[in-house]
Amino acid sequence: MLNLSSNNVNLFEKGTSAQSTPGGVVPVRVVDILLDDTHPEWDKYGKMEALGAIKYRVIGEFGDESDATLLDVAYPMNFNFKAYPLLNEIVLLQSAPAIDRDDADAENSRAYYTTIVNLWNNPHVNAFPDTQQGIEDLGYNYEDKANVAPLQPFQGDLTIEGRQGQTIRFTGVDHDKMFVENDDQKPITIISNGKSGASPDTPIVENINDDPASIYLVEDHEIKISQANKKRKAWESAPDEGDVYKGSQVMINSGRLFFNAKKENILFSAAEDIGGNAARVSFDGEEYVAVDATKVYLGTGAFKEKEPVLLGATTQDWMRDLLSELQRLGKALAAVSTAGSSAPGLSQIKSHGASMAGPLGSIKKAIDDLDSIKVFTE
Repeated sequence: MLNLSSNNVNLFEKGTSAQSTPGGVVPVRVVDILLDDTHPEWDKYGKMEALGAIKYRVIGEFGDESDATLLDVAYPMNFNFKAYPLLNEIVLLQSAPAIDRDDADAENSRAYYTTIVNLWNNPHVNAFPDTQQGIEDLGYNYEDKANVAPLQPFQGDLTIEGRQGQTIRFTGVDHDKMFVENDDQKPITIISNGKSGASPDTPIVENINDDPASIYLVEDHEIKISQANKKRKAWESAPDEGDVYKGSQVMINSGRLFFNAKKENILFSAAEDIGGNAARVSFDGEEYVAVDATKVYLGTGAFKEKEPVLLGATTQDWMRDLLSELQRLGKALAAVSTAGSSAPGLSQIKSHGASMAGPLGSIKKAIDDLDSIKVFTE
């Protein structure tokens, strides 16, 4: 059993069959893990203090694992970076000061676990069940799947790999140009959630087009992304497409991107251009939608500036003035006297002038309905 009062030299009493590595690090098999308050020993081991604690059996010591409450406990060593083991994985234990250690009991220690032993060199599962126990459970309905593979490393890489295919790669080298088009050791950071076509028998490289969701941060590289939409007719001079641009950029690719500012704003600011293209583009504003620029173009033909938009109120005023003049003309024509006149068509002019009053009145009334109650311009 663990000698918790040992000073991290050897965690085991003399005579035990278990073997420890130099420095008192001991390999143990994880039998149970406390992940929430539904665990029967949550209160016993300090509630939140017990979060991530494991029940274990020392490798090389035979013991019944069927009742985990009879086994010893070990706590996570690291407080801010935690890799929680699965059942039947092997972790390394060390002893260190306990939470109630003080000057009166300076040697009060307890067991902490650190590294999960990389038995199978796969980020998904590294379990090594004891077949004599007849228990091969990974815990909490965790399934051993065959579609998770380790990343293909490149020289000098720093990688973080999750159990379900999530990865973060800090690199600048890509020998086979698998995710960049040049190799000049400029920094690249790749965050990828899931890998398409992964197999545990072959290391895998990120693919921005096939992986479910990716974020690429690059300094001076081309990323061969397949754009979802390439329509650029609204541009006088279209920007470089995503797969040919070479420079510092951030690329995000997934089935859907959703930005939600739950308190304040979503702001876009660029020194040159902001562009967007899709099958449909919609903007909804609860109070207003405002667009301002030196010139505003609607449609690709607007770049020729042949059809300016009319000012609504100004146009209405002009039309009212014109109609007023036409109404005056109609009244004048209707008042023409035809008595004793032999001028041809004079009676018809008088009749037409009288008939102008009705239509002109309707048109003047309709002008009032031409202005939009939503869209305004300068």
